[in-house]
Amino acid sequence: MIETEQHKMLEWSRGNHEAAAFISTIAKVSQDADDIADGDGNAILDVVSGLLVATSVNRFYLDNREMLSGLLFSSLIMWAASNKFGTSENETTRIYGFVYREILEQIIPVISMLCGATIHEAVAVAADVHEYYHQKMKQDTFREWEKEVSHG
Repeated sequence: MIETEQHKMLEWSRGNHEAAAFISTIAKVSQDADDIADGDGNAILDVVSGLLVATSVNRFYLDNREMLSGLLFSSLIMWAASNKFGTSENETTRIYGFVYREILEQIIPVISMLCGATIHEAVAVAADVHEYYHQKMKQDTFREWEKEVSHG
């Protein structure tokens, strides 16, 4: 049985409900943004309202915004670049594009540390995040994503 995503978010945030809610909101916003970029959705209001909730009323974000805002901004830039990299003629660049599209996940082990995890525990969280999202849950393969980006 696969644990629910909400349960995993609470585990990764060491029981901090505000931190887990922040992870959940950012995950939803990033999926909505990706759907818009892929032409699968038009929920721009969901993206904007989700970001406003995540960054203006979530106590965990407000208490840690100096650390988290840079990670969010960096993740946004790399996600945007990933879409461009996906159409490169160079296979290595396309592979990086595939990996960079998931770079927002870097925020989860940092949140874990902000909730009291040691660096070693945060590394274990990073491994668990990868296993949960990329081994246990259905994800596009590199070749599937590559076709989607080149035709999309």
